[in-house]
This record gives sequence, C-alpha cells and structure tokens, in this order.
Amino acid sequence: ATRKSHRHEEQLLSRLGIRPDSTDEDIKELAARSFLFLDEDGSGKLTIKELGQSFDSLGLHMEEAELRDMVAEIDDDGDGMVDMEEFKNMVLQTVQRIQEKVRIGGEGGIAVHEDAYRGKLEERKAEIHAQMGTGLEDGA
Repeated sequence: ATRKSHRHEEQLLSRLGIRPDSTDEDIKELAARSFLFLDEDGSGKLTIKELGQSFDSLGLHMEEAELRDMVAEIDDDGDGMVDMEEFKNMVLQTVQRIQEKVRIGGEGGIAVHEDAYRGKLEERKAEIHAQMGTGLEDGA
C-alpha cells in the first residue's frame, strides 16, 4: 500500500479504539468486532465500496484507487474483497508497523522521546524517594 493508505489504516485503528500497545490477541478480537460492524451487508466480506463508506463515516476519505491498493495488498485469496482473517491480519500488521516506527524512532519517534522522558522522570523520582528514605532513617 502507499504511504498515504498506511496513514489511513493507522487513523482507522485509532478511530476504532485499537491502540498500538494492545496485545496481539486483543488486537485480533477488536479487529473481529470492528469487521462485523463494518460488514454492513453481513456477507463476511468487505467490498471496496463498504471500505470506502466505512472510512468516510469515520471521517477518513480515501480515493477509490487508494482503497484498491489497500485491498490488493491484504487480499490473500485474490477475490477483490477483504474477509475477516484478511482484515484481522491487516490490523495486526498495521499495529506492528506502528510499534516498529516507535521502536526505531521513525515517524512515531516522538513517542520514543516521551517514553525516555517518562523514564528519566521515574528515575529522578526514585532517587528523591531514596534520598528522603535515607534522610529519614538517619534521623534528619
């Protein structure tokens, strides 16, 4: 998929409440529930039209060509539609891609800096508590 469709996938996950720090099993469960919600006709497959309508309803407009690219990338059986397993795999791969970006400091690199800051803050708090504890023990 194109960079633009990857961005749309990431936004879709956010709108569906799927967080990058969720476990694989949680992600698959949320993806399955989301799929059932998005599969308006109950066919067990998402058409390009259904995907487009779903994205639009979530405020994420995608051109038909972008939708076709996305489907082509995740459509393992080549039927031009997305079934539940393909959808769950796409969601899981998207979350893993986001996690990798954060790990290597790519587009999500700001989260790495925030985590590092939080880590330093926690270290400093531990130092202060240790000093306070030592001072109290010494009768200070």
